[in-house]
Amino acid sequence: MTHLSECRALRYAAWLAVPLLAVSACARTQAGSLDPHHAAPVPAMPLNGLTSQSPRGAARLQLALDMLIADCMRSRSYTFDVPHLPMPPAGATLPNAYGLISGPVASRQGYGISTSVLADEEDTRLGSELQPDAHQAGFSRALVGTPAAARSIPLPGGSHVTFNANGCSTIAVRKLYGDSWGSVYYTVSALVFRIVRDVEASGTWKTAVGAWSGCVRQSYGTFFPNPSAAEGSVRNRASSQLTGLSGARLAQRLRLVRTSEIRLATIDAWCQAKTGLAAAASKAQHVAELPYEKQYAGDLKAYAAGMRHAAEVAAAVLKQAHGLS
Repeated sequence: MTHLSECRALRYAAWLAVPLLAVSACARTQAGSLDPHHAAPVPAMPLNGLTSQSPRGAARLQLALDMLIADCMRSRSYTFDVPHLPMPPAGATLPNAYGLISGPVASRQGYGISTSVLADEEDTRLGSELQPDAHQAGFSRALVGTPAAARSIPLPGGSHVTFNANGCSTIAVRKLYGDSWGSVYYTVSALVFRIVRDVEASGTWKTAVGAWSGCVRQSYGTFFPNPSAAEGSVRNRASSQLTGLSGARLAQRLRLVRTSEIRLATIDAWCQAKTGLAAAASKAQHVAELPYEKQYAGDLKAYAAGMRHAAEVAAAVLKQAHGLS
């Protein structure tokens, strides 16, 4: 791995867990007649939202982590620049593992894609910049550690993940989340993936999402197999239509993309409410989680404790460095 990709990978490392019964037929409905405020709330999140982070909360933790990495690298005589991106707004869209979205959120900001375009571009630019001391001998070893300190963590299902315990990236994670975070994070994250996989493979979800898909196709004119595909189409459109634009042209095109995004998201949310998609996800999720609740109770408790620890440490780090609260 190059110095460039190492540094960028750290900024996007998944140390954070970077989240329907009655199904009726959908009648053809024009987008203008939809009332998204009648949409049901979106309660279904794996493990009661244990691993879900708001964009703003995740950004704060990432910033604190970067600062701790910089402190560690400074102690080893290297410079590690901390990117200072604007904090996402407090009301930014909370990611959902199943692509569930509420009517009020959909009508206000769609999927949150167009509103984050400029921040995402800046994030990508900063993430691709070479660290100032990346050319220095030993920089990579100081940052990501050495194989001599490799540790292996077993995961549910029989696989494992390996990391170097003596790198500043790992040391910073331990300071932020606590000494046991590595094992707990990977175990719980693997559980989340398995739960989501089981939900999406269940008959309850497949029946509801099939009805949702038909509803969206009638109202929007396009077939999407699931809500994530609908959101993905907006993301792809934004990427293809906004790349290379700037100034007034970007602002004008961005308004068009946002209008289109909100229209699809509103129909998406309305169809989710109409077909009971959130309730189906909750039902299937309850069944999927039952086998894990007792088996991994200790890991779930430790994960919650790690997140509380991280929030406290991040608050202290940000307050000391920038006076952020």
